[in-house]
Amino acid sequence: MSKSETKSSVYFWEDFSAKNLRESSVGRKGLSLFKLKDMDIPVPEFFVISSSVFKDIAFKSLNRDIDKLTKKGRNPENDEIEKSILKTDFKEEILDQIQTAYTRISGFTDAWVSVRSSVVFPASPEVSFSGIFATELNVRHMRQLTDAIKHIYS
Repeated sequence: MSKSETKSSVYFWEDFSAKNLRESSVGRKGLSLFKLKDMDIPVPEFFVISSSVFKDIAFKSLNRDIDKLTKKGRNPENDEIEKSILKTDFKEEILDQIQTAYTRISGFTDAWVSVRSSVVFPASPEVSFSGIFATELNVRHMRQLTDAIKHIYS
């Protein structure tokens, strides 16, 4: 991990360059956005949330609910895992970083945005993630934004 990456869990498009980021931190799509920006190709303003935030939310929710989810040795249903993630709160410092980046997009916290996943998986011609993960469109306000992020995670 580069020194620039360790300062933030949220990477705003103006503050970082692809050469200072790793795919393992921002995902393939996230890194591609930074590369396009670095080549002066017009892209909408964006920010990328580190994959470590996903790991924190997933582990926090599963640690809290693992006994209930695996009761009597059964495998949990997808909707049970989704509910567990959706009721898990972000750390306060992560919320602050997300709100700061969201506010920077438009100068206020009710800009319309999209929330998309960005896979962290070695590139392979045999493996495609196209169409597998959810996308949230027309997201507005902080509460909707954090709910949409957790929905993408779940």
